[in-house]
Parts: sequence; C-alpha cells; structure tokens
Amino acid sequence: MVHAASFASCIPHKILQPPLKGTVEVDETFHGKDQNKHANARKGQRGPSGKPVVWGALERNGEFRALHLSTLKGFKGAEEANVAKGSIVLTDEYRGYQGLSKVYYHKIVNHSSGEYVKSCYFHINSIEGAWSHIKRQIYGIHHWISDKHLGRYLSEMTWRYNRREMEERDRLNELLGRVAGRLMYMELFA
Repeated sequence: MVHAASFASCIPHKILQPPLKGTVEVDETFHGKDQNKHANARKGQRGPSGKPVVWGALERNGEFRALHLSTLKGFKGAEEANVAKGSIVLTDEYRGYQGLSKVYYHKIVNHSSGEYVKSCYFHINSIEGAWSHIKRQIYGIHHWISDKHLGRYLSEMTWRYNRREMEERDRLNELLGRVAGRLMYMELFA
C-alpha cells in the first residue's frame, strides 16, 4: 500500500513491472521552455540546451512509461530495464538510439527528412501524443515544476495516462485503494 500523495510509489518497482513487449515506441523529450527565461539565461537552441531529459516508452495498446534521466547517456539503460529483448522498437533518428538493433528489431522514422510513417505501421506518433498530454498538464496546470520533483510528477502523469480509458470513479477507487495512511512531510522530502 502507498500514500495517496506519493504517486511515485503508485508505479510498482522495476522488479514488479514486466518489461514492455511487442511493438514499443521510444522517444525523448526535454522539459522546460527557454522563452520563459530572462534574455541572458536563454540558450537560444531547441532540444536539450540545459533542460532536464525525459525518456519514454509506449507499448502499442499497452502501458506508457516516462523517466527523468540525469543525462542523455541513460537511454540504453532505460531501454534494457523497460523493454523486453526481441521487441520491435520504433524511434526517431536521434543518434542516442544507435546500436539498438543488436538487441531489438529496431526501425527508425527519419523526421528530419519529412518522414513520419514508414510502411503504414512504423511511426512514433502515439508516444508523441503522450508527450503532448504531459506537456499540456505541466504548462496548463502546474505552469512549472522543479527538476528535483520531475520524476514524481512524471509518475503521476503516466499513472493517469495509463488509466485514461477508465471511468473517473474507477480511477479514483483504484487510487484510494492504494492509500496506506498518512504521508508525513519528512517522508515526502527525505
């Protein structure tokens, strides 16, 4: 049982989570907007430019997972921990995904050349849709979240995304069924 306020605990530990399998879309995104910074603090670049890295994987007709990574170099470890070997892994052309074909059936969609779907099946549009849900929640509801708590917010957002087809009462009952008691301030920020 977990505390209601600690959504990070709502996602079972890595050992309890079976790896994603079948066709899995993998993508990265970067949290934050340069436009909201003072002019002297803006990097003036798209992409990482000092922003926190978020890695995600979405099993077609299955679960979505998102992780806050400390660097761009954590992709391979995230894939090994969350995607079953031999799965079909779909990515964009980002070079951090090179070498996946040794473990997975890896297909690349080359966005920079205007390609968004290959052979009517290979695309990463579903995970990009999940990113849009998460970014809409961050910018529309929270407006800003710190890097320190980004992982907790991602856990809550993926929990909600994975249950988006449920009736609201069923989702609430599932959440309340996980409550174990009072959440103390020191437990939350320790």
